[in-house]
Amino acid sequence: MNGTPCLRTPGVAMATAGRSRAGAVEPGDYSSPMHPRSPSRRRAGGVLLLPLVVVLLLLATPSPASAHTQLVGMSPADGSVVSQVPGQVVLTFDEAVENVGYGLVVTAPSGASVVDGTPVLDGAQLSQKLVPLTEPGHYTVSYRVVADDGHPVTGTRGFELSADAVSGASAPATPAPSASSSASPAASTDPGIDSGSPATAMVIGVVLLALAGGLTWFVSSRRSGGPS
Repeated sequence: MNGTPCLRTPGVAMATAGRSRAGAVEPGDYSSPMHPRSPSRRRAGGVLLLPLVVVLLLLATPSPASAHTQLVGMSPADGSVVSQVPGQVVLTFDEAVENVGYGLVVTAPSGASVVDGTPVLDGAQLSQKLVPLTEPGHYTVSYRVVADDGHPVTGTRGFELSADAVSGASAPATPAPSASSSASPAASTDPGIDSGSPATAMVIGVVLLALAGGLTWFVSSRRSGGPS
């Protein structure tokens, strides 16, 4: 108090320094009461974040069904029983396909190909003409197209051809009468005179005899009436 310096004992100074070092917070040290360190909480947060990342990746990755061209229609319809022989098969897709690398094959129940020529691509439709079908049973339709993203799309469909359809198509049609055959009976029943028949020759002979008799009478009468 009178200017005399205050002296601390060594024990008190060391205890004070120890308390200061114990209460000091070094940079990056969060183990103090104000910032408690919790490794278990950090691990739990990482575990909860992992499923969220996986879900986001799955949503961001396009599935093959949504990324590639899909077949939406076929004529004859897939799985149908056809009662009339079709002349072609037509496939319809949900979008236009590339004009390269496409194909369409139709096989009979015996395994023989029944296509006629090459398939025709028109935007989103692929058609193929068929030869006359003569086998009842299951016909297989196999196709291949290239989607707009460049991926090939293949598939197999089919339809059933009934036995009635085949028998009706193979039955011979009744021939219609021709014009010449229908005209012949009419000509034979025509009551007109045929110049080559015996009756015609007789009539001509009678006429000639009558003319000859008339001419003879005329000449005789002229002679009898002249000067003696």
